[in-house]
Amino acid sequence: MAKQQSAAVITKYNDDDPSASLEIIQKDVPSDLKDGEVLVRMMLRPINPSDMFCMRGRYGGFKPGSLPAVPGLEGLGVVAKLGPKTGDRVKEGQRVVAVPWPTAEGEGTYQQYVATPEKNLVVVPDNVDDDMAAQFLINPVTAYGFLEVIQVPEGKYLLQQAANSVLGKELICMAQKRGTKTINLVRRHEVVDELKQLGAEEVLVTTDEDVVDRVMQITDGEGAWASINPIGGEASRYLPACVKFPLDQAVEAVRKAMNGVGGQGKVMLEDKFSASEE
Repeated sequence: MAKQQSAAVITKYNDDDPSASLEIIQKDVPSDLKDGEVLVRMMLRPINPSDMFCMRGRYGGFKPGSLPAVPGLEGLGVVAKLGPKTGDRVKEGQRVVAVPWPTAEGEGTYQQYVATPEKNLVVVPDNVDDDMAAQFLINPVTAYGFLEVIQVPEGKYLLQQAANSVLGKELICMAQKRGTKTINLVRRHEVVDELKQLGAEEVLVTTDEDVVDRVMQITDGEGAWASINPIGGEASRYLPACVKFPLDQAVEAVRKAMNGVGGQGKVMLEDKFSASEE
């Protein structure tokens, strides 16, 4: 195993150009693992808006004691070494993700090796591919958190904007498993069939329809139980008229959800290791 590794580190926060905050450096591969720690060789990491906010210094879940610090909130790796006093949760060579990675302390996934507590690792099932596993944390946990906080009763409707996003698609799938119906707002006709195949009960193209009238029609005048609007904009004007969720509960739901994580993984950083680095 190599003694040195490459890492993308934040040297100075940059609100105007987040990518300019990064610098590639060489740093030591963790060698003295603590009790219960595992060394993971990173293979894939998404780049999503949450990571960009880390580079801006505006993400609440990224609070390293000092800079430079390694960002990267998600990723897929392979167990490279077991530290002292580890159990049987993982084995060398297994694909794993962490919930969470030690990003908050400045040791995120944008490096080749990460030392992390064994208890935080989850073995990736064989039927889950690398790309999907690398995006295990931010969007799925955000979608699950929304549904847990909002608690839409079975058979009632959840209304969501930007339904064709990664987060939107995950919400459709998770809601269906809970017995929650969804009304999904999109701007393009060509995505309607795809969302219905995922399990969306209703898909409305906002450029063609009066959203408030259609929601009331679909819900027999009751309105959606709650709505999710991740993009703001014009939808903020009409979505409140579409829901029955009391305002005080809506504010509390937003407050709780803001304590979580979010974003849409779009780009993957993949490591290609030479034989000497294995």
